[in-house]
Amino acid sequence: MKNFKIIEWALNNKSKALAVFIAMVYLIIAYMRSPELFFKMLTFLLLPLFCIFFSEEMGGYKGWSGTFGPLINQTSPGVIVAILGWIVLLMPITVIFIAISLGK
Repeated sequence: MKNFKIIEWALNNKSKALAVFIAMVYLIIAYMRSPELFFKMLTFLLLPLFCIFFSEEMGGYKGWSGTFGPLINQTSPGVIVAILGWIVLLMPITVIFIAISLGK
């Protein structure tokens, strides 16, 4: 049964598994175009994937003190952090569909 740990994880975490699948598709397409684009896409994907995978932890973060006081002075609900991660993750697909629909 140890071989099915990944499948069991994917079934229990469908949102996270789908996010990884979308990220892998992005990376494969980017690598087919150029290695430089692959690394740019990899860098782009870090923030949304962290927001989706660690939404509760990132939402609980506060207190980064800047020059004029704390920049983050309240915690955020983890669900909101995950939703924003999904919005950022799906932005490339959205831009592609808009470009195709406008005929460019």
